Amino acid sequence: MLEPVEEGFEFLSSDWPLHFTIDGGFTYDHPLQELIDSIEKVAITTKPFYIAAQNEEDWSTDYGSVKVVLLKPIPVLMKFHQEVLETTLRGGANYMNPEHEGAGYIPHCTIQKHIRLKPGERRLVDNITIIDMFPADDAYRRKVVKVFKLDKN
Repeated sequence: MLEPVEEGFEFLSSDWPLHFTIDGGFTYDHPLQELIDSIEKVAITTKPFYIAAQNEEDWSTDYGSVKVVLLKPIPVLMKFHQEVLETTLRGGANYMNPEHEGAGYIPHCTIQKHIRLKPGERRLVDNITIIDMFPADDAYRRKVVKVFKLDKN
């Protein structure tokens, strides 16, 4: 997340805190603690880094148009994506849109109602957050499951 959030924080699917997508949505059929443990291993070995906003785009989705700001695909960001992807896949993750992962990954930050990145803006990435996309089977809510600080050592 690019805005501070606490574990357990819930929000509407239409009102996300400012964030960028490191990996898309997936299902996970194993115990949640296994996912937490595997992501923590990536987090503690990744140093904080800066992302840089580039240009805006309108993306068409199954749910309508979404405005995003593309992020410069710097090596540290792309490596972070790949490490999280490989970690989740080893644990049995099934990605909802696998074509947008790996070679198809386009780093971006969705423009929110209350906040956004402006082209040219830089932000520090110092955490990775696990989000439950359907807490209590509610497709209109989201819940922060775990926040990991990068490079805890």
